[in-house]
Amino acid sequence: MPILTLRNSCWLLALAAACGSGDDDDGSIVDRDGGVVTRDGGVARDGGPSDPCGPYAHEDGLGACTSSVAWTAGPPIPGARDHHATTIYAFSDGPYLIVSGGGRDSFQQFYRDVVRIKLGTDGRPVGDWESIGNLPTNLAGHTMLVRQGRVFVTGGANPGGRHDSVYSTWINDDGTLEAWETEPDMPVEVWHHQTFLRDDFLYVVGGQSGNEIAENAVQRARIVDGRLDDWESLTPLPTVLSHHGALATDDGIYVMGGLEDSDFRAEVLLGRFEGDGTIASWETVGLIPGDGLVTPSVGLLGDRIYVVAGLTGGLEFVGTVLSAQILPDGTVTPLVETPTPIPEGRGHVHQMPDLAGRFFVVGGRSGESAGLGRFASLDTFYVGTVR
Repeated sequence: MPILTLRNSCWLLALAAACGSGDDDDGSIVDRDGGVVTRDGGVARDGGPSDPCGPYAHEDGLGACTSSVAWTAGPPIPGARDHHATTIYAFSDGPYLIVSGGGRDSFQQFYRDVVRIKLGTDGRPVGDWESIGNLPTNLAGHTMLVRQGRVFVTGGANPGGRHDSVYSTWINDDGTLEAWETEPDMPVEVWHHQTFLRDDFLYVVGGQSGNEIAENAVQRARIVDGRLDDWESLTPLPTVLSHHGALATDDGIYVMGGLEDSDFRAEVLLGRFEGDGTIASWETVGLIPGDGLVTPSVGLLGDRIYVVAGLTGGLEFVGTVLSAQILPDGTVTPLVETPTPIPEGRGHVHQMPDLAGRFFVVGGRSGESAGLGRFASLDTFYVGTVR
């Protein structure tokens, strides 16, 4: 079970987290430099006629050929950022990619804005980014989801510390946001968590709370007439976990990589749904190759999982794209590297939505210095087409 132990190296966790100072947590967000490098995605590999799978394809780990991802650049987002939230919503004039909040260059700046860019029916971005409002406060490390015109923003952090707050509002067809309202607080203050919607429920998985302690809690709240009911606890993760990737299928929740407090994890976990959407138990169904991976971008198209970029246990922000198939029994084939990495290595792109066979990766953090003791945030926007 690949683990890189860094429990006594708080300065190193700044690469994937905000480290506290000592045993007492004053709620502040501190970020420290620590020797991380960025490895660019590099040129897509193509073996030519001798490649048994041909261009933009790869072996799936079981001897068969499958698709890879071809990356193209979209319009840069206004304001380089990481730790932001990203989702897609279909307005009356078509789908839009929406981005909210985030931080810049090791949290020298926190964002509050909400911006969007129109997507064509084929999933390609058209037009320019435009502002549609603001979050109720500056936030980074939060998540954002939209259900039937209602926007939900959970958790996150700002200079005041981590938040257990949940906010919601209606989003109008012209993109404008109505006044934000507060929902029942989550049971714990977290950022670097993951959320998703299933049926009438909003789920929250893991995350990092005060003094950089990871949580194993899995919570859900029912959505009734656009508002959240009380939170209920489900079967917890088998270990505390933050900075992980996660997605949900009809059958269960998949959780990939992340930090167990300060240990890099490589497991792919599966929590199978019961008929009522609760979770019976968790099991390990795969491993990410290498020495662990934190803050990857994770997506699902059809029955294939894609794990894009992130920070490795070797302390590199990579552009690697890994792929695996979900089998009928819910287990996954071995995660294998595709020949088409994203052009720039990065992490902290916490949500990677998809539309019409395309993934959307906006911004993120690289290991390149943006000034003394700081990491660079990115404004680049890549569209990944599964081919």
